[in-house]
This record gives sequence, C-alpha cells and structure tokens, in this order.
Amino acid sequence: MMPEPASRSEIYDENVFKLLLEYEVARSQRYASPLSLLRIGLALINPTQVEAGNAPVALAAMLNMRLRRADIPAQIGNGFAILLPNTNELSARVVCDRLLRITVGTQRTPLGL
Repeated sequence: MMPEPASRSEIYDENVFKLLLEYEVARSQRYASPLSLLRIGLALINPTQVEAGNAPVALAAMLNMRLRRADIPAQIGNGFAILLPNTNELSARVVCDRLLRITVGTQRTPLGL
C-alpha cells in the first residue's frame, strides 16, 4: 500500500516520490504495463509575495482533485512531477491537455491581463 499525503491539499515530497518512482518502474517492467511521467513547471507573472507562496499550495490542491487516486503527484524543487501508472502516451497527453485547460491563464493581475 502506498503512503498517502497528509491531506488532499498536500502532495508527496521528492524523497517519497523517488521511492515510489522506483517501485512503479519495476512494477511496470515486471507486468509490461505502461507508465507515464509528467513534469509541470510553475510560472507566475509578476507575483506578489502572497501569490508566490500560495501558488504551489493551490496547484497541489488542484492536482489532488483532478488526478486519480493511483496517480502520484509530487513537488520537486520549484516544479511538480506526476507519475501515471497504467497510462500510455495517448492517455498521458489527455491528462496534460486537461491540466493545461484548468491551469493556464488562472493568475489574475491588477490590470486583468
């Protein structure tokens, strides 16, 4: 059984992610099942200090709400990684498209730009 993040707004840290990645790669090879890895960069345009601090937390919560329980999201440095067990390339692209539609353009600026 995989360890669970402390809450739905938290995601795995880099150390736990590395362990789960090794496990999932070995499992994928043993059972010839697909495995996909997504990398997400967090880019903010002229963020305030509050926005810069809240953005990773908000993205983590969004990932936890939009991904399957079997998916493994983690924050790695300033970015994020998502391991998608039993997911081929085509399905991973669908997940990418869905996450892009949800996140692109969500930052608000004082001028509304």
